[in-house]
Amino acid sequence: MGGMDKITKEWFDSSTVELLRAPELAGWHTDAELIRLSGAPRGSQVSAHVNADGAVELRVSNPDILREDMVRLVVQEADGYAFHIVTQPVGKGTDATLQKDESR
Repeated sequence: MGGMDKITKEWFDSSTVELLRAPELAGWHTDAELIRLSGAPRGSQVSAHVNADGAVELRVSNPDILREDMVRLVVQEADGYAFHIVTQPVGKGTDATLQKDESR
């Protein structure tokens, strides 16, 4: 991944990330693309699957760096794909809210 500064290269080294891809996502983007899209820091494990709502869920686990799993959703909408970031407020358990990335 060219163009990254030294600190970014250190924290986001995709060669240290393990991707667990569900069979239904075979052939859907490369492993490197899914890892990069997930935002996984070094040494993470990314689980990629289609959730019950039909969204592609990228769940990042890394107990050394993250206090809780980090989740990204890719949703197919009428005008293309939307990228959602799932957040869990501290102390709120599994009460999640969706925030749509409007930068696309």
